[in-house]
Amino acid sequence: MKKCNGAYLSLRPDVRYVRGPARSALYDLKSKRIWPLDAWMTRLIGDALKGRPLAHVVRDLGVRSSRSRQFVIRALSDHPLLVLSPQPQENEKPRPASIVRLPILQDAPLAVQPPSRKELDFLWLELTERCNLRCVHCYAGSGPGLEDGPMRTGEHLRILREAARAGCRKVQFTGGEALLDPDLPGLIDEARALGYRWIEVYSNATLLNESRVRFLRERAVHVAVSFYSHCEETHEAITQVPGSFRRTVEAIRSLITAGVAVRAGIIRMRMNQEDVEPAKDLLASLGVDRATIGVDEVRPTGRGCGDSLVPAGGQTRMTSPPSGQSMQAGANGSMGCQTCWSGKIAVAPTGDVFPCIFSRELGVGNVLRRPLQEVLETASLQDLWSIDKEQIPVCRDCEFRYGCFDCRALAYKQTGQLRSKPPSCAYDPYTGTWEGAPEPDTSPAAVDGCIPVRGESLSWVRCGELGLLYSRAHSALLAVNRVATEIVGQCNGRRSLDRIARNLARRYRAPEPDVRRDVRQLLAELAGLGLMELRSA
Repeated sequence: MKKCNGAYLSLRPDVRYVRGPARSALYDLKSKRIWPLDAWMTRLIGDALKGRPLAHVVRDLGVRSSRSRQFVIRALSDHPLLVLSPQPQENEKPRPASIVRLPILQDAPLAVQPPSRKELDFLWLELTERCNLRCVHCYAGSGPGLEDGPMRTGEHLRILREAARAGCRKVQFTGGEALLDPDLPGLIDEARALGYRWIEVYSNATLLNESRVRFLRERAVHVAVSFYSHCEETHEAITQVPGSFRRTVEAIRSLITAGVAVRAGIIRMRMNQEDVEPAKDLLASLGVDRATIGVDEVRPTGRGCGDSLVPAGGQTRMTSPPSGQSMQAGANGSMGCQTCWSGKIAVAPTGDVFPCIFSRELGVGNVLRRPLQEVLETASLQDLWSIDKEQIPVCRDCEFRYGCFDCRALAYKQTGQLRSKPPSCAYDPYTGTWEGAPEPDTSPAAVDGCIPVRGESLSWVRCGELGLLYSRAHSALLAVNRVATEIVGQCNGRRSLDRIARNLARRYRAPEPDVRRDVRQLLAELAGLGLMELRSA
């Protein structure tokens, strides 16, 4: 390879570098993927993006020899998100790590600039409180025998028109059970005539028939269906209505056959906590695209309150970096980190307006007492819409803040604070560690006696006490100690873990059990990263 001692580093046009207190991340806006960087790579890329020659940066990181520097530069030149050039390029300035705030200050009011006024983008229109099912977890407390709220078809039509005038082009008709409203077809036609580009009906699908399916197909309406289990008994223990499982399955099949766009929502709770994957398999067999099958956990709203429905072991925690699918990039390529309810409202059958269907305690007005536009302009709604990760302690310092899905409704329910870190997040950006993250299995039964084989594209170099590992297949460059590179060098598919440990113990005159433990841990970690394969002897 030609020497690149004068090379400079920059980012591809659709890539952003986000710095945290301990680590950082690269955001690929094109593929909506986040590439986490460890502490060593954070220092390397962070310094290089300041316009310093790469050779100088890697030298300051302890990579002294020319061969080792070329090794690093070659690895960076292969990375799909990075660009090497003979001259420094103009990069978006990396945001420096924020000052670490003491816990005692985390609930203090934050001094933020008044946000610009936000516009309505999405409308949940709850048509009725009635439902033909009695689901044990219903967020709205819906069920048979309930009275409709004061909102009638005339008011629903008015809200559709006022929302359209406010710029809204997405609406979901829900309930209760939206199909219990006999005027739903007229509302759909009105929404279509008003220019709504995305129209969805959220339903349990048990009331669908051939004519209704045909109507939905002809109007290009999307349908979202609640689903709970592949097991009829479990599904109906949740819906509390016999025969509901069969009717829902038949309806999904009919919708798919007719060509209606269908997605499914599975709510995980104690009753069905082991059924999520089999339920996905059943839905996929009916023709539902797996990418459109969402999984949420029971929310502490309506009949979902209390601990009896929470899955055994508690709510699932986020113990690994976000995928990046939630990242929002503006038209100018700038990053945003707003909460999921920004630009959204739910209008209940009572006329009450909330920023989210799960935030019914955060009413911002009532459309039976004032026009929708006045509700949209209220300071309370605008303040709720303006909340973003930059206002949330801990989150505002995190390198994943622009790509992490944020449900303010749930965080508020769990903490009582509108601006609080979600308890479900197990990441500490100040240490770069995940609390409760699954550890690689380093037990003797899992690793001892195996034959470790390094990945075909894994290469390594030693420079003083530092070792570098590079996998072209995974675009991974890791800094390790010198002994770790020696271990990798011996993983050629001919030596067992035990033999490698014995060789190192003799060379360094160290206790063999201690060496075996260290080798076991390293190989398990590399296997977890996909850089090493552990074959049976």
